[in-house]
Amino acid sequence: MIEIPPAFAGRLIAREGAAGRTWIASLPALVGQICAGWGLEIDGAPMAETVAIVIPVRRGDDRAALKLGFPTALNGQEVIGLRAWDGRGVVKLLDVDPGRSALLLEWLDAARPLSMVPLMASADIAGRLIRRLAVPVPCGAPLEVQVLADRASTLVATLSERWERAGRPFPESLLSRAIGIAVEIGPRAAETLANWDLHHGNVLAGTREPWLVIDPMIVAGDPEVSVFPMVVRRLDEMAGPAVLREFLARVVAAGGLDPELTTAWLRVRAVDYWLWALGIGLTEDPVRCARLVDWLGPE
Repeated sequence: MIEIPPAFAGRLIAREGAAGRTWIASLPALVGQICAGWGLEIDGAPMAETVAIVIPVRRGDDRAALKLGFPTALNGQEVIGLRAWDGRGVVKLLDVDPGRSALLLEWLDAARPLSMVPLMASADIAGRLIRRLAVPVPCGAPLEVQVLADRASTLVATLSERWERAGRPFPESLLSRAIGIAVEIGPRAAETLANWDLHHGNVLAGTREPWLVIDPMIVAGDPEVSVFPMVVRRLDEMAGPAVLREFLARVVAAGGLDPELTTAWLRVRAVDYWLWALGIGLTEDPVRCARLVDWLGPE
């Protein structure tokens, strides 16, 4: 019998309501059923993510991670990405039960995320990972794979209304610039896989490879779109625009990325994330977005 972390249960129920409460109540029995079916033994206490728990397990002599996620459309996207990359730069998918949102993953060291690596060294690692993940979209990929061009079109259609709803939190010129950039670069986005949520906490130390990506949120589009979360999550460690420029230069060089396209997606994603963060009541991330836009300077 596993013990569900109380803080995780509380957050999920607050977020998902009655459906979240029902799922939390079902977890102990669900874990038992999956462990029996896959021949697993629990090997530690559950670790909480935002809408999933990860349980250390063993299958014979091998360690692994059993991930159980609250059922959402994003679960299918994660599986598509993990299968397409097949362990190349990402955690290896060992087994999957889509109906129960259960994944069996290779064991990585959750105590050693990329955020522990010095800032500039992490930029080199991030760039190389972004390049490795830029593979062609699988033939016949399901509709769950979001196309970056479509996402940009949605931003163009909704950013102004979101900006008004948020109380016009930044100058209209920033809004207009982000919309204009999305109009320009969105329709010509590449047809490769990219990770929308590639930040330092989602890269863990491994044994098969030094660093591997977890929890991918896939889009079909430019690899340059993946740089934003890597920047915003460590912006507080950057002393000013010069450090930001050096960090970006190293990511771009290591990943063979287009520097202008990287900056363009940074501008669009900063405005998008700024409004999203305000909408859910975050206070620190909007400040970081403001700082990032300021440090990027004029076009």
